[in-house]
Amino acid sequence: TDIYRLMRDQLKPGFEDVASWWWHTSLLSGPRTAIKNASSNAINIVDKPLETLGAAAVERLRGVPTAQRQAFAGEAGRQIYGAVAGLKPALKKARYMWDHGYAMRNVENMEFRPPEIPGGKATNWVGRSLGFVDEFASTLGSEMEKHGLAYSRAKKAGLTGQAKADFITDLLANPDYDFVNSVAKAGKRAVFQQKTGRLNAAALALRDGLNFGRKFGIGTLLMPFLKIPLTVIKTNFEWSPAGFLMTGGMKGRDLALARGRAAAGSAIMLPVAAAIRSGDLEITGALPEDPSERAKFLAEDKTPYSIKIAGRWVSLQYLGVHGMMIGMTNDTIQAFKKAPDEQSIADTLMRAGFAVAQTAVGANAALTGIQTMMDIIHDPERNLARFRANIGRGAVPFGGLIKEFNTWIDPTVRRPKGFLEGFAANVPGLDETVEPVLTAEGTKAQRAKSPFPADKPEDPLYAEMKRSGANFAPPQSESELEYKGEKFKLSTEQDFQRRQQIGQEHAAKLRELTASPEWTEASDAEKKRVADLIQSRISAKVNAEFRRAAGSKEKLRDPGAALDTWGQDASDAELLFDPDAEPGTIEAEMEKLGV
Repeated sequence: TDIYRLMRDQLKPGFEDVASWWWHTSLLSGPRTAIKNASSNAINIVDKPLETLGAAAVERLRGVPTAQRQAFAGEAGRQIYGAVAGLKPALKKARYMWDHGYAMRNVENMEFRPPEIPGGKATNWVGRSLGFVDEFASTLGSEMEKHGLAYSRAKKAGLTGQAKADFITDLLANPDYDFVNSVAKAGKRAVFQQKTGRLNAAALALRDGLNFGRKFGIGTLLMPFLKIPLTVIKTNFEWSPAGFLMTGGMKGRDLALARGRAAAGSAIMLPVAAAIRSGDLEITGALPEDPSERAKFLAEDKTPYSIKIAGRWVSLQYLGVHGMMIGMTNDTIQAFKKAPDEQSIADTLMRAGFAVAQTAVGANAALTGIQTMMDIIHDPERNLARFRANIGRGAVPFGGLIKEFNTWIDPTVRRPKGFLEGFAANVPGLDETVEPVLTAEGTKAQRAKSPFPADKPEDPLYAEMKRSGANFAPPQSESELEYKGEKFKLSTEQDFQRRQQIGQEHAAKLRELTASPEWTEASDAEKKRVADLIQSRISAKVNAEFRRAAGSKEKLRDPGAALDTWGQDASDAELLFDPDAEPGTIEAEMEKLGV
C-alpha cells in the first residue's frame, strides 16, 4: 500500500486533467445522477439470482447431465446468503474508496486511476461518492458469485451433507484460478465494467479522434462517458431474446449464464409486453415532434422515456438494463398499433427500429452527446447554439448539484441561447436573465421538483384540441413582423411579451368556445376549422398591436371588439358553426376589422 501511494503521489494533474475533472464533476454532481447509478447497481444485484435460475432452467430443458451442469437453482439461495454476508466487506471496501480516492483492487493490481486534483474529499467528493457506491455493489456481486459458484461445484461433484459443506468451506478458503476469475467477472458485471468489445473500441477511437489525441477536447464535451453507457446497451440486449444470439466465443459457465440472462429477461418482458399492449402499462418515449402534442405532453407533467408507477412518472433510467428494454418493447408495440392498414410490415419494422434506436440513446442519459452530434449535423444553426448553451451549463462548478438546488428555488424552465446564457441559467439569481419557456397557454413552463413527478389529469382543453386535430402550441418566436412589405424589428423582450399575450388570449377564448353548445354539436372538422381560425385571428390582432408599437401606421378599427365578447354572445358561436353561412363570411368579418 505504501509503495502504491508513493507511486500515485508522483502523478500530478495537468491542465487537461483539471478541465476533465471540472466537466465531469459538473455533469455528475446532481442527486438524480447518484440515484440512477445506485438504482442501476441495485438492480444488477437483484438480477444475479434471476440470471442463475434462468441458466439452471435452460440446462434442465436441454437435459444436461448433473456432472456437466454449470448452474443450479439452489445457487440462488447461496447467492442471497453471499449478499448478506458480503455487506460488511463491501462497506469496508467502499469506505476505503471514499477515504483514499482509489480502491483496494487498484492497489492489489497496481492500477492507477487518473490523478485527483488537490483538495481531497472537498474537491473530489463527486468521483469518490460514485466510487463508493460502485465498490459496494461490485463487492456484493463478487460475494454472491463466490458463494453461488462454490455451491455449484459441490453439486456437480455429487456431494451432500457435511462433505458438501466442507468442500464449500475449503474452496472459499483456497480458490483456484478459474474460481477467482469467475468471481472477478461477476464483480465487474455488477457495475457495468465488463468487456464490451469492438463497439466500445470504435466509440473510444471516435472520441479520441475528436479530441485530436489529447485527454480533453470536443470529443469529451460531446461524449464524456462511453464505456458504461455502451455496456448498459449491450447488457440490455443480453437480457432479451437477442441474448441467445450473443454467445459467440463463450463456453462453460459464461455460456450458461449468458443463456440464463436471455431466458430470464425474456420471461420478465412477456407480461410487461402484454400489459403495454392492453394499455394497462403506460410508457412514454421521446418528446412528440408535433408542437401541439408536445404542448399537451408537457402540460400533463409527463417526462420522456418514463413509466407510470402508482400515479408517478419514473424515468426508465432508474430501472437499469430493464428500463431500456421496456422502452424498446413499448416502441415496437406502438409502431404496430399505430401503423396504417396500408403500411407494409417492412415499413412498420423500419419505423419500430428507428424508435428503438432513439430509445437506446434517449433512455441512456450518458449518450445524449451522440444525439447532440447527430442534431448538429442535421440542423447546425439551431443545435450549435444549444450545444454552446450546454457547455455553459457544464462550466458552472458542480453544475448538476446547483441546478437541482436551483430547481427548488425557481422551477421555471428556461431556454438559454449560447454559452453565457447557458452558464447563467444554472446559477441562482442569474437565471432570471434567461428567457423562460412558454406553454401553449402563454404561462411560464415549470419543471417538476420531484424526480418522480405526479401524473396530472388530462386538461379538457388539450383533449378537445387533440381530438379535433386543431393546433394548440406555443406561438413561434419572431425577430420581426411584416406589414405590406414593411418590416418592424422586435426586441427579445417584445417578442416574449407578444407570444405570451397570444397564448393567454388564445387559451381564454378557446376555453369559452369549448363550453358553448355549438361546440358540443359540431363535427371534429368544424371544430378544427373554428379553433384554427380563432388562433389566426388572435395572432393577427396581437401582431398588429406590436407592429403599431414598433412604428406601423396601420389602422386597426378596434380589432378586439368581437374577440372580447367571444363565447359570451351565442351569435358569435352560431356564426362560426352556421353550415349555411356564405363561404368566407368569417374571413370577410376579419378583413373589416383590419386583421
